[in-house]
Amino acid sequence: MNNIQIPLAFLCEMCYNSSGRDVMLFQKPQSEKYNRVPVLSGQYCFNDPNVPPPDWAPVPIRGILHAFELHIHPEIEIHVILRGEIRVKIGAETLTLHPGDVMIVNPYEPHSGSVACDAVAEYAHIVADLEYFRRCCGSEVDLHLKQLISGERSFRHFIPAGTDIAQRVSEQILQIIEAHRIIETRPCFADCTLTGSVFLLLGLLFDEWPPDVSEPGSQKSRSFISEVLEFVSAHSTEDVSTADAASVLGYNRNYFCSLFRRCFGVTFIEYLNEYRIIKATELFADESLSMAAIAEKTGFASYSYFCRSFKKHTGISPSEYFRS
Repeated sequence: MNNIQIPLAFLCEMCYNSSGRDVMLFQKPQSEKYNRVPVLSGQYCFNDPNVPPPDWAPVPIRGILHAFELHIHPEIEIHVILRGEIRVKIGAETLTLHPGDVMIVNPYEPHSGSVACDAVAEYAHIVADLEYFRRCCGSEVDLHLKQLISGERSFRHFIPAGTDIAQRVSEQILQIIEAHRIIETRPCFADCTLTGSVFLLLGLLFDEWPPDVSEPGSQKSRSFISEVLEFVSAHSTEDVSTADAASVLGYNRNYFCSLFRRCFGVTFIEYLNEYRIIKATELFADESLSMAAIAEKTGFASYSYFCRSFKKHTGISPSEYFRS
């Protein structure tokens, strides 16, 4: 069994696009773009007084600012670092990225990134639905993309700055971002550019950075992760136990617990509580809700349990977090 470790950290929700497939949790304008051509892109800057931070930038915790919270999704994600230093975790692998470095996240790999609170950092990234692009080319591309989606093969995560391939990947990412900027004024041109740039990017990677055969058990791990994410998304506000989750997903309780810890690195209840905490931070934007109401609405059995869980996972109390 491939050991995919998810440390104790915030976990983002999976949501669904118009076709019913699960995609990343993005702001509405990004989701609307995604429904036209299944590619998302963005360029984000942190700690630069001359550049507004992302709308979703969280409150710093213990001197660390999460550039992107720990999350999992079925799309491929590719980053290029533009300024500063970003520390990322992909599964059990930790990387420190610098300007020009490229990071590849394969489908269903848990990943997160953070920057220091007093240092400027900037990155650009894309997220692409390989299922969509698999249907647009011939049998050879179809085979390669199916292997990536299933977990049979996976790209190496790190492409160092200064290499020809890193430069060319970066150029395609920025081309995709530029296409999104003109998508409202030149929609046909932008959509064609998006599609073409994604295929150029994939072709470049397959040719010069070919994916390796994954470790045994990767496909089973990804299937299990997908099942768990869908279950938690649907039932997080309910009174759910580990036994309930195992039963609904068709596993023996002991085997479920063992498999869950191997894939996620935490217990099911720890994972569930972290997921609920993320939902609580989102609901806090609704000023009409008290913290006790938020705790109840996100599935915590009591306000005191919510407070204990919140402090355990963030290091501060809910009142301290929301006050900041």
